[in-house]
Amino acid sequence: MDNLASKKTNTVLKQLKDSLTGNWIEYIHRKSLIKKGLFSENEINSLCDKIVTAFLKFIEYEGDVALKSIELNNVKKILSDYSKITVSKGLGQVEVSNFIFSLKNIIFDELNKIDCDDNTSLYKETVRISEVLDKMGLFTFDLYVKEREEIILRQQQDMLELSTPVIQVWEGILAIPLIGTLDSKRTQMIMEKLLEMIVSTSSKVAIIDITGIPTVDTLVANHLLKTASATRLLGAELIITGISPVIAQTMIHLGVDLSGITTRAVMADGIKLAMELAGFKVVRLVK
Repeated sequence: MDNLASKKTNTVLKQLKDSLTGNWIEYIHRKSLIKKGLFSENEINSLCDKIVTAFLKFIEYEGDVALKSIELNNVKKILSDYSKITVSKGLGQVEVSNFIFSLKNIIFDELNKIDCDDNTSLYKETVRISEVLDKMGLFTFDLYVKEREEIILRQQQDMLELSTPVIQVWEGILAIPLIGTLDSKRTQMIMEKLLEMIVSTSSKVAIIDITGIPTVDTLVANHLLKTASATRLLGAELIITGISPVIAQTMIHLGVDLSGITTRAVMADGIKLAMELAGFKVVRLVK
């Protein structure tokens, strides 16, 4: 690679920074690369300015375009911030990549205006700049995927926690109404949250209602047995309600022994029993 040609290119492009940024912004609007309403005009201008700045910083480091050197930490931060913004704004994978790659057109137009000693130098400079932008785009895309995966995992965790609410229905009585599919991870979370609430509320009875659970496998059944045992160790009693005929048959078929656990067909009966175990008497008032 011709170092003199590269230095000349870098110097000229740095001098044209404002022009590059302005032309890129105009190109983005003309080609509708970003859906209207997702970004304000100031946000687009700021993004373009920062990414052009990152690009100009990036091309200064010959032979080190892997975004690993200390000097390029600022570039990494700019691209990382861009990835986080695109995820929060709901941009798709193609839109995220095209935004970065569209800068090629603007820069190549400027390269064609630079006086080069020969066509070979121009070609080499075009390839070099293209590789830099490709690496920036791929790095940004990788960050975008990781950021989106982290958001999805956080959302899944939030949904999992919301799907296992521990409710204090009365003094000393807790209830967990469950809906959906029970797996080992969710059942483990249920046990942990229930035991924490038993300790924090000094509850004596806990009800797990599985009316909305379609199936229960051996692992889940064993978790329920462990939950009952752990609950007793804390001085409380566990009542399982809402066991459907299908689940009952499945448990018998799997050889799951629930003889040591108090069960009731419906949650209403479970609450009534819980009230009695907690020392309350349920009386129907006759008007």
